[in-house]
Amino acid sequence: MSTYREICSLSKDMLDESSVTKRRNAALQLQSKLGQLQVRRRLALEATPPAHKRGRMTIQQARHKALSHMWRTVIQNAVLAVQKITTGKRSKLTVADIMLPYKLLQYCDMPDEGVDNASLRFPSKLSRKVTKRVVKYCLDMLDDEEALHVAEVQLLEMMAYMCSRREYVAYFRPSKDIQFIMMEVEKRISDEDVSVSYAAMAAAGSVFQNIMTTTTELGIGMHIWMPGCIKLVASWCANMYEQTRNNTRPIAELGPLLRGLTALIRSNPEQAIAPLTRHGRAILGFCKNRYVTADLIDRNALTGYFLCHL
Repeated sequence: MSTYREICSLSKDMLDESSVTKRRNAALQLQSKLGQLQVRRRLALEATPPAHKRGRMTIQQARHKALSHMWRTVIQNAVLAVQKITTGKRSKLTVADIMLPYKLLQYCDMPDEGVDNASLRFPSKLSRKVTKRVVKYCLDMLDDEEALHVAEVQLLEMMAYMCSRREYVAYFRPSKDIQFIMMEVEKRISDEDVSVSYAAMAAAGSVFQNIMTTTTELGIGMHIWMPGCIKLVASWCANMYEQTRNNTRPIAELGPLLRGLTALIRSNPEQAIAPLTRHGRAILGFCKNRYVTADLIDRNALTGYFLCHL
């Protein structure tokens, strides 16, 4: 059996096997194989159709099309497989279950090693439909208490990863996808829920930084989020100032939040004037307070925020 067919077969077994154990074994085999460089090389070679079947497409275009079809099936089946376990009554979700689509997504985004680098010029191997399905999966899991208990930080890391990639963010709808993503960030950054772990706050900060940076790079209009984002960061700064007055714990989310806010302000400086007038003092005061004790990475983020005021 060719490597291409073997991958497709494992993808089908991951979804259609009769027992959860067999489906999990198929998923593990699939991850193991797709994580190997030599396997991805063979896939790229086997996905290249002969000249008489390519039509006017170049070898690279034909290969990209074939690999895209395979990856869309693999990722879509991974999401459906986890949802199948979720709706079942006998098996509990594990971290490996929840992270299955994320692991495969990372392998999907790797270049077609060992053959050529032309595929880097092509768009994502995933379609708009499959991308939206993965985003919805991540948001649904973040809204599921059992999944949050098992892998909250990992799910936020998955969301941060997707928000860091232009080819995925380009498919996001500001009125729905970005709104729901910002709601998940706000839940963990606002001072209302004291039960949020430091790790979850740091991961939420990374989501904030990535969605702000990537959307502004793409030219997606984020000015409608300006007042809410500045108020959110100001509230967080005021809360952190009170919490850290007698506590020197490292604040992992500080740098990501400031870098995200800086990107947003630089993209629409005029729109930032009014909300900064109302809420900026809390941010500026906290930043000046933290500058002396901050490490080099956070200090660069603080400097970037100060400069965006000039």
